[in-house]
Amino acid sequence: MSPARKCLLAVTLLTGISGSKAEPRCEVWIAQLASAQGRVEMQPGEGVRWRPVQVKEVFCQGDKLRTWERSRASLALTDETYLDVDQRTTVIFSDLRPKQP
Repeated sequence: MSPARKCLLAVTLLTGISGSKAEPRCEVWIAQLASAQGRVEMQPGEGVRWRPVQVKEVFCQGDKLRTWERSRASLALTDETYLDVDQRTTVIFSDLRPKQP
């Protein structure tokens, strides 16, 4: 297989993976990752391992988000506001109260 075909295959596979929509892990989510720069990770509420987070991934009650040095993230909240998270920050999504900021 030629290098050009290999590159096209890799791009096609990556586009298909990133374009797929995962079902939310909870009925009522608190925030959704709008953008990320650098190293941004999440830890599910029921999990112990941190993993990279993808744009449009949602956060449920009990989940955590952290940004490393020279990293930042922007979260879209359910009340249609945004929360910008600076470097070296950890956010814990807890105590969900409907219709309150």
